[in-house]
Order: sequence, then C-alpha cells, then structure tokens
Amino acid sequence: MGTLHHVEVWVPDLAATVRGWEWLLGELGWAPFQAWPDGRSWRLGPTYLVVEESRRSPGGGTTG
Repeated sequence: MGTLHHVEVWVPDLAATVRGWEWLLGELGWAPFQAWPDGRSWRLGPTYLVVEESRRSPGGGTTG
C-alpha cells in the first residue's frame, strides 16, 4: 500500500495563509521544511504540505 508523499495547496494570499496555518501545523507536530518567495512547506515524517501563492487562485486578483 502506498503512502501520501505531499499535498500542494494553491492560495491567493500566502502571508494570510501562513498566519492562519502555521500555529495549527506546529501544534499537530508538523515542522517548517522549506520557504521561498511564493511558498512555504511543512513536514511530518515522510509527508510534506506545501502552500504556494498563485494570482490565478480564486480570489487572487488577476487572471492573466
């Protein structure tokens, strides 16, 4: 049986998402893993969660 490798969530506002998720993920045992200008990731064991900003996400402003 396979295991979950990662989940990637595209968001319209990275800063707001990090503020909202960072504390919860820490409480659940997820550790910060990577950071780049448009994204962040957290890791728990072999699985990681990525949030990445995209202006094309619903509510993200531009669509072009």
